[in-house]
Amino acid sequence: MKIKLLFAVFFIINLLCKAQSANTPYSGMLVSFLLKNGNYIYVDSASMKNPFTKSYLSDRANTIDFRKENLAVVKFNNKWGAIDKYGNAVIPFVYDTLGNNDGYSQEFIHDNIPASKNGKWGVINKSGKVLIPFIYDGIDLYEENKLVFVSKWTGGKKFAGDKNKGAIDLTGKVIIPLKYYTCSPWGDVICTTNFNNDSEYFNSSGKNLSMILKVSYDYVNLLAVGNFLVFKNGKSGIVDKNLKIIIPLEYDHLEAGKWALTELDYGRENFISFGGFRKDFTIAYKNGRAGIINKSNDVIIPFQFDIIKNLKNQDEIFVVGENKKYGMINLKGEIITPIIYDAIYKYDSQLSYINVELDGKHGLLNELGELIIPIEYEDYIYYENGFFTPRKNGLSGAINTNNEIIIPFNYDRVERLNESFLVLKNEKFGIIDRLGNEITPLIFDETFNYGFPIGMFVAAINNTNYTYESKGHFWVDQQGRQYRE
Repeated sequence: MKIKLLFAVFFIINLLCKAQSANTPYSGMLVSFLLKNGNYIYVDSASMKNPFTKSYLSDRANTIDFRKENLAVVKFNNKWGAIDKYGNAVIPFVYDTLGNNDGYSQEFIHDNIPASKNGKWGVINKSGKVLIPFIYDGIDLYEENKLVFVSKWTGGKKFAGDKNKGAIDLTGKVIIPLKYYTCSPWGDVICTTNFNNDSEYFNSSGKNLSMILKVSYDYVNLLAVGNFLVFKNGKSGIVDKNLKIIIPLEYDHLEAGKWALTELDYGRENFISFGGFRKDFTIAYKNGRAGIINKSNDVIIPFQFDIIKNLKNQDEIFVVGENKKYGMINLKGEIITPIIYDAIYKYDSQLSYINVELDGKHGLLNELGELIIPIEYEDYIYYENGFFTPRKNGLSGAINTNNEIIIPFNYDRVERLNESFLVLKNEKFGIIDRLGNEITPLIFDETFNYGFPIGMFVAAINNTNYTYESKGHFWVDQQGRQYRE
């Protein structure tokens, strides 16, 4: 009897513990890992265990941060739904897809999300309520615009080009007619193209802006923030989504075009990117001279240079040029680096090192304009995993940030691996350590390491004509061990 009573007590305690566990909200980060069947299973990023009583899946490598989100789109029994922090289904697992038709976003946008069911698309909210019925062949939602961008097949074979696209609001009212090849928002402006690739622009109320723009200006370029770069009689300016002039047409060239959606060629270079202003300013050219203005058309840097350029990922440091010599200034107009160099450039936006060239030699500055690597090297100086790999006297080596030689300048080529160096000499590759000692002899005819495990590369011996797919290649790790399939 006592044994039965103890067993009953244990059973009840166990149930209570499970109930307590089920009532404890999960507040960590889920990561998905690939299974053999091609699905991805979600586990806690810290414990690598499933925090819920059911196993939820994805179709891609993904993370879900429950520290910031209250709902997560997941797959269960081959259908999509959404769970809360307790692992409970808030949106039932009845959908073929949850997320944008473009396949990139599986998030709620303005508390709504596209869904597909039986081959048709609609929109539901976070409670699972259907807002747009399942009658469309594709739906996308965007953060920058609250319209619903929809498409329907035109008939015939189902290729992307057979869809007519447009936009509706959440009541189902048509705002942009479903007759376009493309239809997408750029800020508060909707850009469409027809099947002849002609562009038209609309505001969020469906008003066609194109006719007014075409009559008023010689050429128009949509900027991603919803403004327009406009041209007339050889001058350029900017108008906003309401076609109000915010930068008058008095400039030879506005580098806001650098963040335009389409390519512009001004004889200096082609500009392609995605904005209108950076930090509320833009580089401008007036009467052949370069300066910087803000969004109110106030002059920040006077028009006194031949050229001004942004450094990569820099909003407050600029390269300025005079008489084919270059230096650096800040937004206050203060000279950071004198205008003495033949070239200044930055190859990686994440790094604080700036290459400079003078009389055919190369060195490095920091973002304060201080010379940290002397101007004595023969080529562009690359930064690789904590070291620089410059060339001197026709040969390559490696130095640290104090210009101390780590690998002597004895090689035709030097590339940094994680803990060692891949070197080339007399047309043969090998691996050396940070002290210059050989890990493998220089025996490889060909190497490359793109897309492979960190610190490993692919090599071939005695045949430089092998392709990656052939059996001549094999993996080599940093200890020189060879791995063949």
